[in-house]
Amino acid sequence: MEPLRTITALPAISILTPLLVGLVIGIVLLFKKGGKTGCWIAGGTLLLMLFVGLLILLQPKTVYHREIESLPTAASTDSNSYQELSGNLSDIPPVWMSGLDEQFQADVYPSVRAAVRSLGRQIEKPIRTVLQSEDPPQQILLIKNDSNQEYLDEFARAIEDKMQVSCLITDKAKALNKGEVEIVLSIDKYPDTKPAPWSKHTLSHGNVEARVITSGRSNSIQTKYVEKPWADNFSEFANRYPSHHWILARSQRTCTNYQAAHQQATRHAARQIGLLLKERVPQLKSLNITDSDLQQGKFYLDHFCQSFAGSSGPICRDAVLLDASEEKLTALLDKKLSLRRLAQKSWIYRISSLLGMTVLICLVYAFLNVATRGYYTWALRVAVVVLIAAGVFLVLTLI
Repeated sequence: MEPLRTITALPAISILTPLLVGLVIGIVLLFKKGGKTGCWIAGGTLLLMLFVGLLILLQPKTVYHREIESLPTAASTDSNSYQELSGNLSDIPPVWMSGLDEQFQADVYPSVRAAVRSLGRQIEKPIRTVLQSEDPPQQILLIKNDSNQEYLDEFARAIEDKMQVSCLITDKAKALNKGEVEIVLSIDKYPDTKPAPWSKHTLSHGNVEARVITSGRSNSIQTKYVEKPWADNFSEFANRYPSHHWILARSQRTCTNYQAAHQQATRHAARQIGLLLKERVPQLKSLNITDSDLQQGKFYLDHFCQSFAGSSGPICRDAVLLDASEEKLTALLDKKLSLRRLAQKSWIYRISSLLGMTVLICLVYAFLNVATRGYYTWALRVAVVVLIAAGVFLVLTLI
């Protein structure tokens, strides 16, 4: 989304238009009337037109802040609007249902446990490759080591649910019989360079590999993980920090690239913040919150983007974590209300300026018409119409 823009007045055009019109009228009257009378009329016309220009020029330079939302630049299949986000914001979007994880493998997972579960669901193909058979193995041996012992039960359950084959967790490898396979689960952890934005603890990232071994053959699959506990289990994360007001925003539909998925997530975040602010001020009919508002208010704490290797192309989804603390919500609401008041005052000032300018132009017309004894009535009327039209154009341009 495009950030908040400040539209300023155009002082050169504001003062130049009436001055040019006044100069033309003054020169015409000077040549037509001649003498001191013509000079006085021409000079008076220029002074009055200068006053009109100054009236326009003295409007506040910051006249209006317009919030503009730009639709995602991705393909139309990835685009998402606020209307498409309607409904219960707490509902889990289909793209975040467990069926996607069970069917496809992702490039990264929000926890070691999630990565282990995924490898357990995807291990069937490597097993059939090493066995060179479509029949399931008679037994699967899971070798325990220092890095994987707390995750082997989770790994075994995922394999058993997928393949309907029992797994045996053992400390040591043994000679394999026909139809038996051995799986070694390896987990590499690397600490992050910075602590998590919501705590002082340092999280980790790394790789998880499952190697399938049988007599004379082996095959492996692997994936990555980045610890994002809020994306892995938001309810558990929120209960761990009950004194904070967290908001989880997610992309609502399947996307084919990270940019479109992130735009959907930030739109969802903006709408949730907007609904919280409307609860505080129910009389507001509309309150447009932009991605720029959330960035400037430092609502964003973290984000997690994930891509699946779908059958017809990549499937991307994105989630963002927001800190909707009382201080940040109050500051954003004050900012929005002040911008509304500024816009309303600007409208009132412009309308009053336009009315005053119209009255002044009519008075100038009456003065010049009397001074010229009606000889230039039609020329003056044309000038009046031009000046009023120019004033209306300037007022509309500045909004």
